[in-house]
Amino acid sequence: MNVLLLSPDAVGGTLLERLLTVYMQFHEYDKPVLNVTHPEGGVGHYFSEDFNQEILTKRDMPYGYYQSLDEVVRLFRSVDHYTVTKLTYHSMRARQDPASQTVPFYQYFNENFFVIACRRESVFENALSWGITKISKARNVYSHHSKIMSFLDYYKDGVEVDPQSMIDSLEQYKSYLQWVEDNFAPASYYYYERNAYDIERYILNLPIFNGQPEKKGWSDVFGQTFNDWNRCHFLASDIGSIALQNPQAYPAIAQNIKNNTPLDASAELDWTMPRVFLKAYQDCAANTWPAIQNARDFETLPEYIKQECDELHHITEHLAHNVLHRNVAANLPTDHHQFLSQHADRYLTAVGAIERMQQLDIAMGLPPIKKQTLAEKKLIIRNFDQCAEVYNTWIERNPDIGAPVTTESLQQLSVNERKFWYGPTGPQLPDQSKI
Repeated sequence: MNVLLLSPDAVGGTLLERLLTVYMQFHEYDKPVLNVTHPEGGVGHYFSEDFNQEILTKRDMPYGYYQSLDEVVRLFRSVDHYTVTKLTYHSMRARQDPASQTVPFYQYFNENFFVIACRRESVFENALSWGITKISKARNVYSHHSKIMSFLDYYKDGVEVDPQSMIDSLEQYKSYLQWVEDNFAPASYYYYERNAYDIERYILNLPIFNGQPEKKGWSDVFGQTFNDWNRCHFLASDIGSIALQNPQAYPAIAQNIKNNTPLDASAELDWTMPRVFLKAYQDCAANTWPAIQNARDFETLPEYIKQECDELHHITEHLAHNVLHRNVAANLPTDHHQFLSQHADRYLTAVGAIERMQQLDIAMGLPPIKKQTLAEKKLIIRNFDQCAEVYNTWIERNPDIGAPVTTESLQQLSVNERKFWYGPTGPQLPDQSKI
């Protein structure tokens, strides 16, 4: 079955899209199921020897609005496989296509796809996320290194979200709701706050899995629950908890993390070694070179081997990613280390399986890593209280879209989030008494 997700971004749509693709691989369908996201940004196709048929792809496709919507539909009609895809309101608005193009485009997806509309109950958080995204330019992060690089200094220096930018984000969410109502007939609504904490239940209850001989979950395939996998995904580069627990010392910690020497305390987390580097080493290694499993193994190699890897094969640039990640790991709380050590092997098993799906053009890649909790957003946004006031004024004029935020409601959201990501204990929550 084909699946279409509708999203305004910052509502968990990419996570849902990528997980739907993976879960559908656990089951039996009469055609291959492939993830081809953002068709409005261009779609390619080629003959796949693995599937022995033409398939759609985003591989090596520059993102842009150069394809007509008619051409996109023609390509979708030309293949014989199921597709999981996602349309975002802001990118469709940016295309500025005439109705003669958009009406048949939307009609095609309405008639041929199971449509899911993604939403947030906390519209305030959606606007906060957009406020940070507009400044950081990091809409999603998919690797531990990219999360660290994108946000390490934001926890130290903070940002101010322009009130008008906040209002623009809220108005965009409002327009997204109208866009969905005007152009689509969703069969299901995914609410981040209701469904993200038990996303497997939401996914497996969708009718796209009806008729399966057996509904398989993440633990059936990978030996751990998805929530445990996702917690590993989050905790391994959890710079936010470091900043929350060490507000005064964090500027110095951030500087130490960015230095070029791996901190000794990170050795137990050598499983964070970039797999791309290990693969690159294996590809260029002579038969006489020792095998390596982690960063420490590479550091003990003869100098002539390390020099060749650097100067001839140019693969050691990946090590900088590992150094940064290991230095973050050295500062993570003890509970993080214990959880990661317990679950790392199964986490990596699933990572390897998803990366194989990506090589086959089944999946777009790993699910995104959660960027910030609400407590972290409050830490980063220097004018958080002003943002809350701007939101409450706006929601008074739009009461059908959400509810005002209060000290108590924000505190409860933070507590729920902390329990999910950290268990009963977790980083200290910022004071919210001023809201």
